[in-house]
Amino acid sequence: MKSARELAAGVLEDVRAREHDAARGTFDGLDVEIRLVDRGSGSTRDPWTEIVVLGQAVRDDLHLGVIAQTDRDAKDVEEEQLGTDLVLDDPQFDPVFLVEAGPSDVVKALLDARVRKQMLALKPLGLHTRPEGLVLDKPSWLEDPKVVRALVILAVAIARRAPQAFEAADRDARTRSAYRDGPSATSMDRARRDEVADVKARKQLRDERNAQRGCYTVIAILVIVAIISLLSLVFTQE
Repeated sequence: MKSARELAAGVLEDVRAREHDAARGTFDGLDVEIRLVDRGSGSTRDPWTEIVVLGQAVRDDLHLGVIAQTDRDAKDVEEEQLGTDLVLDDPQFDPVFLVEAGPSDVVKALLDARVRKQMLALKPLGLHTRPEGLVLDKPSWLEDPKVVRALVILAVAIARRAPQAFEAADRDARTRSAYRDGPSATSMDRARRDEVADVKARKQLRDERNAQRGCYTVIAILVIVAIISLLSLVFTQE
């Protein structure tokens, strides 16, 4: 397994290794960190590689949570109204990714055709906003520097596009408005923050439901194991 510093070499400039599993440097003038992390615990622990563009897209009127979509995700959103799936009218992209993100007008401008094409080429992967910055993550600890470089390039490009996406959404809103001057900056800002809050609330409901399902699954497995053990003991005694 390659260390984070080895993965960062040749991709980032001024590389500093914080630990074996994390290295920080710069790319196109932005601070970027490559992390090799474990998620979960025990037998459910999974390795992931994270590309974090530090300090970028960190704003309370933008939330990105794009992940590989499962049949369960689609059913949750469609039937149980858990979570959000923003449709981007892309027949290749929409079935592959669950887009729990807002505000919708900004996200649509941010995830344009070029970005969607790059994300599809690198799937499976996720795109998130976190307190420390914008994050692209991919299952497994990556070994191929070319893939790491492609992820870094994409993450930095998306981070740099965020302000432009807000500007494009503002222009579009004013163009479509029936009023001479269009909606005010204050009203758009308020509406977007409300939408982001709703997206986060829906995501929390879906996360809570998934956690409940996980508990039910563990309980069911324990019950089955207990029954098998009991039956085995009965037959042994006979």
